[in-house]
Amino acid sequence: MSSLFEFNLKQARKDKLGYKAIVGLDDLQLMMDGPLSKDQSWSGLFSVRKSNLQLLFKGIGLPFLPSYYDATFKVSKKYKSGDELYFIGLGAKDQFEYNFDAKKTLNNLTLIDRLPNSPQWNYTFGAGYRHLVENGNWLFTLSRNMLDNQVIKYYRNIETPDNLLYNYQSREAENKLRIDRNFSWNDYQFSAGTNINFAKYTNDSTVKQVNQNSVDFDVINSELNLVQYGLYLQTAKKFFENKVQVSLGARLDASNYSDLTNNPLEQFSPRFSLNYKFAENWAFNFNTGIFYQLPAYTSLGLKLNDALVNENTLKYIRNAHLVGGLEFNGKDNLRITVEGYYKKYKNYPFSLRNQISLANLGGGFGVVGNEPVDSRGFGETYGFEVLAQKRTLNNFYGIVAYTFGNSKFSNANGDLLPSSWDSKHILSLTTGKYFNRNWNVGARFRLQSGLPETPYDLNRSALVNIWNIANGPVSNFAQLNTLIGNVAHQLDIRAEKKWIFSKWQFTFYMDVVNVYGSKNASNLPVVNLQRDASDNGIIANPNAPQDQQYYLLDVGESDRNMPLPYFGFIFEF
Repeated sequence: MSSLFEFNLKQARKDKLGYKAIVGLDDLQLMMDGPLSKDQSWSGLFSVRKSNLQLLFKGIGLPFLPSYYDATFKVSKKYKSGDELYFIGLGAKDQFEYNFDAKKTLNNLTLIDRLPNSPQWNYTFGAGYRHLVENGNWLFTLSRNMLDNQVIKYYRNIETPDNLLYNYQSREAENKLRIDRNFSWNDYQFSAGTNINFAKYTNDSTVKQVNQNSVDFDVINSELNLVQYGLYLQTAKKFFENKVQVSLGARLDASNYSDLTNNPLEQFSPRFSLNYKFAENWAFNFNTGIFYQLPAYTSLGLKLNDALVNENTLKYIRNAHLVGGLEFNGKDNLRITVEGYYKKYKNYPFSLRNQISLANLGGGFGVVGNEPVDSRGFGETYGFEVLAQKRTLNNFYGIVAYTFGNSKFSNANGDLLPSSWDSKHILSLTTGKYFNRNWNVGARFRLQSGLPETPYDLNRSALVNIWNIANGPVSNFAQLNTLIGNVAHQLDIRAEKKWIFSKWQFTFYMDVVNVYGSKNASNLPVVNLQRDASDNGIIANPNAPQDQQYYLLDVGESDRNMPLPYFGFIFEF
């Protein structure tokens, strides 16, 4: 709803098959690209990676041990007519283990107690055909993507049926067809297209959860089949000797989820953009538009007691953008931009149990949206960004960006409060230099002002009936985002040396992430149970009625973040 990443794979080399292998402390990688046929009409890119993070994290004593495997490929066929057929695929598998041998600090014990085991796997596979015609081209794409998501947690990691807090498992599968047409007519450039998405979501879970005023035990058995479709039309033209380019377009979206989503006219999205080159090196950019997006499948597909809980309450999320700025392109690859933005959100999912917008759940571990919600939420974000980029000049390169922003979302009373993502100031600096004999040294520094945080309700958290389900302190949403976290900052450095031979080259690299071990960004205390000799929580009043018993809590500060050193070798043939 706010931004878009577009990734493009590089073009495969045309002379011969090339190979690249990376053997690093963080992961192992193998890549290959080049022609796949004698006439070079077929070409391919392939890569596979395996994580070594479990070995590294265990070696430096971290309490959690993540790992992953992933693979990517692209195979394409170029025809003499200029047409192209291609196949693209990528997939990944994430795994997770606890490191019970980590030093038993309050911070480590708390992380082990609270972090869920969350294995995942996903893949995307697609095929496309680009057909050239006299005044443009057609593009037909067909794809399938799937995500298997699990979250499992036992109280104190003791795997008995009575200690099971949640066993969440969902799958999302989407089959998509898209047709795009690009053409020109009387100096106007047109693009038009349509898409349809057949989605299936399943959820088979049991979840115990402490909410603001209740403790809920959900048994979920969902199967949701959904159809989404859309179409768009856009045109662009240049005026005044190509100094001004104007683009105007519109899009319609709809879904058969419910009566609130099946009318495409309710999701009419006009867009407008302007680029004005008013001087040799200067340009003014402006764009505005409305964007719609369905809420997450976790909310759409929630089924309790054989009924879709949110079917009659959820609408498309609406976001209106207004963006404008200046761009300067100078000599020696210097680029400077200044941009301001304003975005207004409407129909944002709102938690009925906790009476907060889902935008204020923050970035914790777990599942977001798997609860009764409606579309009463609204919000706004605004600010500006300054960016300066310098590509390689005299062997120096660098990019620096500063963003000032405000992000606010509605509370239960309909008032706008700072959201959990309301970072007022963000600074990013990346720089480096190439030295003689193929040395390259680079550094990256990032800083972000403290994020709003919601304090814990320690009195409620200490209750035995609450802690045994929450497995940690619970937030007091009546004081939503009334605290401010620590300023987060981090310095990463990298050095590499390359040796070039007649048929291959070899590179040694070394990275240090978070060189000086910065302070944890959260200003909330670390809270755990005081424990007896048998490692059980100490109940302060064991003779009291069950619903009045409470634990003695141990309250402290987070450990500093630990520097992470990496090194490895790159072989290219």
